[in-house]
Amino acid sequence: MRLVKNGVDFDLFHEAYDADPTAEADPTARAERPCVGYLGSLDDRLDYDLLHAVIQASPDWRFLFVGRLVDERAHALDSHANVDLAGAQQPAALPGFLRQMDVGTIPFARTAFT
Repeated sequence: MRLVKNGVDFDLFHEAYDADPTAEADPTARAERPCVGYLGSLDDRLDYDLLHAVIQASPDWRFLFVGRLVDERAHALDSHANVDLAGAQQPAALPGFLRQMDVGTIPFARTAFT
């Protein structure tokens, strides 16, 4: 096992943590349906074929993408009714998006780089 040290503002992201997930501090923070989320640039590292397949196969789930839309293929994700493209956000807004997510994903294509 290896530790890869990436830079992160722990205090900022820890704001999204809820020690008691059964106690909802802000009832508007969660949608009616489960949410799969991704924070990061929507660029050429993502597996867009896989994303489209999973999104189509899961119409009762919400898919929330937060980050710069770098790759043209990212715009096509918005054609699905259960997808929200939030675009680039200021760091202070990220905990609010994290609170909406039930699951986080890193949908990178399998390449030598990733």
